Amino acid sequence: MSKPLVLSICTGMGLLDRAFMDAGFEVVPGCEIDGSKRAMYAKLCGGVPLVHDLADLPAAVAGQQVVSCCATVRTSSLRQRWQRSSSS
Repeated sequence: MSKPLVLSICTGMGLLDRAFMDAGFEVVPGCEIDGSKRAMYAKLCGGVPLVHDLADLPAAVAGQQVVSCCATVRTSSLRQRWQRSSSS
């Protein structure tokens, strides 16, 4: 039986991907535009994201059956949104 497949979008440095890998999933690192995060991903998870830009991802994964999909969210952007909304 094959492992469940997770397509990681905006992989960042791969912390969530590493957790999926440790839980027995196969992770396809989809995209990450930040070069420093791509380098950290390679060290933490092995391999590199398929593409740099999210716009190029559909063509890169065409024909693959993805069981689950995840996206990481930068906490700094959430914090900025919260600060703007609470100051209004």
